[in-house]
Amino acid sequence: MRAEGFILTGGQSSRFGSDKALHHFRGRPMAMHVAAALRSCTTTVTVVGDPGRHAALGLPVIQDQAPGMGPLAGIVTALRTARTRWALIAACDMPFLTPEPLSQLLAAAAQSSSAAVVARTPDRRLQPLCAAYAKPACEPFAAALRNGSRKVMDAVQLVAWEALDLADGRPLTNINRLGDISSLP
Repeated sequence: MRAEGFILTGGQSSRFGSDKALHHFRGRPMAMHVAAALRSCTTTVTVVGDPGRHAALGLPVIQDQAPGMGPLAGIVTALRTARTRWALIAACDMPFLTPEPLSQLLAAAAQSSSAAVVARTPDRRLQPLCAAYAKPACEPFAAALRNGSRKVMDAVQLVAWEALDLADGRPLTNINRLGDISSLP
């Protein structure tokens, strides 16, 4: 199944202290680890964020249509831009992301009549920033944003969706604070 990949980089990284997407982790910017995983199973990989700041990544960058409004706004921007029915969305702060969970998300989406397939880790945590979203989710998500909602899972509840249980949650580990890096194996 054809899908486009989008990396969300629009956050303020306030807990981290600097732009997480550009922070070097194991020799390259964190967002490039995510891009490598997305490239393996999508037709394109695009950054949703600030073109002036993220052009240095060497990937296409689209301006978040509602900067400062959180990841839900980035997902809406991605879905409005996508040319394929499905968009794989991943946050820039998941440097351990691998092709396997992304391929599993796409396989589930191909068999689904839902508008969203959200990864769920073995500890039962939903990960809406590693998910497949269909274009029909765009308008309900945009409406949620206009109504003041910023939580992605609140918007997901507005469409038919399903969870994809992953056997390994490590690829979805996100880095919230600079200190988190020093505690990684």
